[in-house]
Amino acid sequence: MDALADSITDEPRPDFYYTSTAQQTEFRCSACNSYNDIRGKYGYCSSCGWRNSAEFQRAALEQIRDRLVKDEVSSSDAVKQSVSEFDSAARDYVDQLIARVPMKESRRSQLERLLFHNLDKFENLLTDCFDINLLRGMSTDRAFIKKMFLRRHVYEHDGGVATQRYVDDSGDSNIEKGDLIRETAENAHKLIGGLNRMISTFENDFQEIFEPEQYCIEVEKKRKRRTGGSSA
Repeated sequence: MDALADSITDEPRPDFYYTSTAQQTEFRCSACNSYNDIRGKYGYCSSCGWRNSAEFQRAALEQIRDRLVKDEVSSSDAVKQSVSEFDSAARDYVDQLIARVPMKESRRSQLERLLFHNLDKFENLLTDCFDINLLRGMSTDRAFIKKMFLRRHVYEHDGGVATQRYVDDSGDSNIEKGDLIRETAENAHKLIGGLNRMISTFENDFQEIFEPEQYCIEVEKKRKRRTGGSSA
């Protein structure tokens, strides 16, 4: 059919003539398994309305974890890349909230200026505005996540050398100002696990606000039961 379509040179093209153009990102919805082809990176499933931001973060972090295991990326770079992926996915959800939830201009400005490496600020703002608590059920990991977010800033902007701000804000008693931070693979793996939990919370709370089409999701659940969970 491609050859037949390419052979059509009439202008204007006949009424029956149609060619599709692939967009930039193809994905299968994690909720209903529908195929989607969209511009950009993040988008809603055209069948059920589930947004793909969290799923893309999970896939990206799995690739980072794999490179870390294979020693293809340093532990500090894995931390930088992982937090960047979280920042991108979380920002996408916030942009959607700004676009779809009516709010005062002052609140909109707060959310537009929100920096995700400031754990306390973005957690409080999302909780106050939307009842979205990204650290729900993670009280024992809170201090660690905050420390790693601050470390990412040091790796990104200070060459890995601890600043006084890092020492004051991180609670890291093992590091003094001027020390070169030596990152561990264990910390990077633990951070990846924590970021996946946080974005999953964001995903579920976001979709509770913007409910997907349950019919499509139920159809997929029935298909999995019928086929033993195999992919379509």
